[in-house]
Amino acid sequence: MTSQEFTFLNFKCKQAPQVLIPCVYITPVKNSQEHDPEGVFIKKWIPELRAVPTLHIHEPWKMTAMEQTFCNVIMGKTYPNPPIIDLQESARIARDKIWGGHKQHPAVLQEKNRLLQTHVNRN
Repeated sequence: MTSQEFTFLNFKCKQAPQVLIPCVYITPVKNSQEHDPEGVFIKKWIPELRAVPTLHIHEPWKMTAMEQTFCNVIMGKTYPNPPIIDLQESARIARDKIWGGHKQHPAVLQEKNRLLQTHVNRN
């Protein structure tokens, strides 16, 4: 790789872009809460969860045993034991993969310094 080329988050560029490409990782629970706060989509397509109150519709596995009984949704019996993966751990892994080595990349440091100079370190 020449000094004119670098790879940033799998985008190969001939020279550093003026603005670095932002990275976003999406968590399913947060996405669901933001785009379907009442759980309409969930209740339509997952009939087992139709009786679950809005408070728990995005994370039904957090209901108490009594709440599960009232909704007739028993984790591990009438509904799978979710989540299959630990959402917080997988988010941490994603952040590490996205930013792990990139924070010290020369192009990132250069852009960071430019932004700080432009918006913070005004003399």
